[in-house]
Amino acid sequence: MSTEEGQRNVLVGAFDDDKYANVAALRELVLLDCRYAWMELPFSTPAARNQMLARQRGAAAGPTAHENASLAALLNADSIPQYVWPAAKHMCEWVTSHRDFFEGKRVLELGCGAGVLGLTVAQLVRQVVLTDCSPVSLALVLESVARNGYRNCCVAFLQWGREDHLEQIKLECGVESFDIVIGSDVFYFSNALKAGLASARSALLPRHDSEAVFLCGSVARSDRMEFDLEEMPQQEGFVLADSLILDPFRLYVWKVLFNE
Repeated sequence: MSTEEGQRNVLVGAFDDDKYANVAALRELVLLDCRYAWMELPFSTPAARNQMLARQRGAAAGPTAHENASLAALLNADSIPQYVWPAAKHMCEWVTSHRDFFEGKRVLELGCGAGVLGLTVAQLVRQVVLTDCSPVSLALVLESVARNGYRNCCVAFLQWGREDHLEQIKLECGVESFDIVIGSDVFYFSNALKAGLASARSALLPRHDSEAVFLCGSVARSDRMEFDLEEMPQQEGFVLADSLILDPFRLYVWKVLFNE
């Protein structure tokens, strides 16, 4: 069943770790935990008022004492993807100002976190697949997709660099290849960047045209990180088509370099 036939409210992907069996339970838990709140998506239209569920910075109260201790511990340990990070606002602004570019496209998001970018993109595209390897992230995004009633979204587990995971996502979501891959504040270490670039390239293949792109946005936190973001994609089969610099935000538009 494709996402165009109905709303996706289940997790897809080739996951075999027991912790992903807890995504449904985590969905229930975050709704009971007052550290999480519904917030309006940036640039959401007044008529739509689309929302997302995310962890609030500075909120101290945790799950109630009777909740499953192991799940509560997971919420505390796996906190990074639960927040909205700085690059997301810039990315969402760029996306909404380039609506025509996204119209009719199939999009894959790497490291969706709480989902602010992917959920914003969902309002513009034919189909979007929001991926992450964090079970907490996947739980949050599934709740947001359900609340907004999106019928063009898949939520999927993806471990970067795993070709089998990506092929399973394509199969379950009815996609041969994606038109656009997006990522916002997802790369911090060189080894993760290399694996993420491999997944981005695979997601865009087997298209053999110049239109498929990888949009990578980040707030550079060090000179080393900025260097890696500019240089490593070129080593992994991408060519820089465009860039936007609004210090400290960087947006890179990468295209796949096809071998003749």
